[in-house]
Amino acid sequence: MRFRMQHSRIHALAAVLCLAFSVLPFPCGASCCASGAEPSIDLIELGFGGLGRVGHRIPVRLHAEGLPDGEELRAVVTVPDPRGNLCAQEIAKGQAEGGRIELLGSVAIGRLEGQLQIEIENEAGERLCETTARIVERRSVAEFNRTENSDFGSAEANQIMLVRQSTTCVLTIGELAGIEEMEQLIGDDQGEGLRLQWCVLKDASQFPISLEALESVDHIVLEGSTRLSDRQTSVLKGWVKTGGHLILTAGSTVGEMLETELGKWIQPVFLFLFFFFSIFDFFALQNFVPGAVSLSTQRRTVSMARATSDQLRSIVLSLDGPLVSRAGIGAGRVTFVAVELNQRPLSNWDSLPRLYELLVFNRVLDNVSVVKSSSRRISSSGVSDLGTQLAATWDAVPPEQRWSSWQIMALMFVYMLIIGPLDYFIVTRLLKRAHLTWLTFPVMVATGCGLIYAQTGPDTASQTSRQIHVVDVSQEHDRQQTIHVRSWVSLSSHVTQRADVAAVQNRDQSWTTNTAAVDINWQGRAEDVYGGMYRAGGAGLGRQTYRVLSELHASSDEKTDLLTERRIVGLPMLAGGSQAVAAEWFVETDGSGLFNSKLTASGTGLLDGEVTLNLPVAISDWLIFYGNRVYQPGFDALDEQRVIQPNSVWRREPWVRASDLKTFLNGVRIIASRKPGSTQSEARQVTTPYNPASRNPLEILTMISLFDIAGGEAYCGVSNHSLQHMEVSENIRINTALLIGRIDAPPTSFLVDGEAVTSSESGSIVRLLMPVKRRAAEEQAATTLEEALLEKSND
Repeated sequence: MRFRMQHSRIHALAAVLCLAFSVLPFPCGASCCASGAEPSIDLIELGFGGLGRVGHRIPVRLHAEGLPDGEELRAVVTVPDPRGNLCAQEIAKGQAEGGRIELLGSVAIGRLEGQLQIEIENEAGERLCETTARIVERRSVAEFNRTENSDFGSAEANQIMLVRQSTTCVLTIGELAGIEEMEQLIGDDQGEGLRLQWCVLKDASQFPISLEALESVDHIVLEGSTRLSDRQTSVLKGWVKTGGHLILTAGSTVGEMLETELGKWIQPVFLFLFFFFSIFDFFALQNFVPGAVSLSTQRRTVSMARATSDQLRSIVLSLDGPLVSRAGIGAGRVTFVAVELNQRPLSNWDSLPRLYELLVFNRVLDNVSVVKSSSRRISSSGVSDLGTQLAATWDAVPPEQRWSSWQIMALMFVYMLIIGPLDYFIVTRLLKRAHLTWLTFPVMVATGCGLIYAQTGPDTASQTSRQIHVVDVSQEHDRQQTIHVRSWVSLSSHVTQRADVAAVQNRDQSWTTNTAAVDINWQGRAEDVYGGMYRAGGAGLGRQTYRVLSELHASSDEKTDLLTERRIVGLPMLAGGSQAVAAEWFVETDGSGLFNSKLTASGTGLLDGEVTLNLPVAISDWLIFYGNRVYQPGFDALDEQRVIQPNSVWRREPWVRASDLKTFLNGVRIIASRKPGSTQSEARQVTTPYNPASRNPLEILTMISLFDIAGGEAYCGVSNHSLQHMEVSENIRINTALLIGRIDAPPTSFLVDGEAVTSSESGSIVRLLMPVKRRAAEEQAATTLEEALLEKSND
């Protein structure tokens, strides 16, 4: 009994001591936190509600708890790249408060299927918590149930569904009437993939705060009453300038729209009235949609906004004014619908999905079998997209001829046949001591290896590279200019190694004094070949891991808080192979800029006026496109007139030849032929087929820029999906002239292991998107009269 009492007392004393020590303020280690919970990721949001596009960056948002306070933490997302290797990308950094942290970033995924891993690390690189998500290809509309995925983000069932780059992605904030029906109507492409994907955000707070997070979005549909933050508006403006299409709808809410930063930005372009009108007649809108059903207003008036600018393209013009109008801003477009599409009677209109289809695709998508058959015919050669054709122009290979695997195996076979009899002859006939074969055989093997190694010669050049750069310069209505640079480099190594690759602005050329963060990442092809993003994943043998590091820098732009600059660490490079890397940077400039456009267009569409070019380099092989014409040096132009020098003024001089644009793009030639037995000859037009094997980057980029005007896939036989944001066919029909040409000044410098890459072949293309003012009829008549009087006085 005494033993039991002593034993119980010992247990009671131990319990008291444990309780006392548990409340003492011991310092926490790296794995402890204020809440005492284990580190874990409790919420993940990938893409736009779980949807994204392969090869393009998608937004990532995550919440984690149980983390140490006051310590620098970073989120690392590991995804497969197009070659099947694993790329660990640092997407965001921050510090936890109260053990919790929220991190926002973006990531690009290189394969349609696989697994994605998310980790949170501390400053020392220790992994605090992790989770995984599946990567699944979305092949049909029915594969994604938006109702079941309304609470997407739980850490138990994470996945991201990706579509191919041929799928058009439309983003909305909230569910808008007609969009889901449009996806159901034209989304599935006869079992060959998705044609359209609708991504929806619950509210404006989920709209991305970085430009790169919108890379996978082609069209954004917003209501005029949508409120975005200043940072979100800045991102939306940059997305439009770099090739996005914004569709705005506002009727009675036009006043609310003009109070927002977005409304203030587009007001000088559209010149909205601050009050709305009433409209009764929708016959113009019904006639615009083929096969539309009757739109009944039930004798009720509908509020309509009015844009008064004469520089717009009126797509639907009613008796009360333009119902749908469009303007080009930079490389992108803004389409304004002057009535509320999400309110009655339009929200109940059965033909509303077809209206959205016309606004997005500029046509009704019905018969595309001819286009598909031509695309399948070309894809057997490995080129089914203009982006793939452009990538072939900068694909680097070693300069010397290397032995193939079959040649090496044949050499090994011959060597094995020779070495045995030769060793037998030496030890039996010459040395006459058979036991010396233990010495002669290794010597012969080492001698053969040494001779083969010496035959390869010294490694005179460790790397070979080719580069292509595209510089887009656009000007807004307020003369603020935007510089958008895309650069691609292909690196080929003579030895198998790992390399650190970075990209910086080229300071040798004064493109801009503002600092821009250069984004760098792997580059993939929209194909199903090796290194293509559509290739099915294998067993993963020989898979290697490398890292993309992110660094934050202060911004010289007051509208941007921080700039994120990236570099690749440990990029695997195989001997004799090539590794493709893409870099991109975007900056806005104030002041005079790189050009000053005073171009005007007459009633016949001819360019007049002048443009002052302040580029740091000359432009050769230049072409100017506007409306339905192309302007180029005539046959009698001098050599110095074929080059636009820096700090010069361009005008439509007599030596400038204007010709039909589509005829130029299709290579139409007039051929005279005479029938047998006839004395009369007849002329006929012959169209030159597009050559997908061409390696001229200027020709390829011209076709990418004006793909729709050239005839699209029906003429080219290949698609333009991977670089579709570079197309400006619609812009040059409205208020923008495109000048494209070659320059001898790469705007981006690539660094490998800290040293600048010397490119064996480099090409730089500049595209100037210059505003054009269309003159009114009265102004044109006055100008014509003034010119006639001046000519008469000179006579």
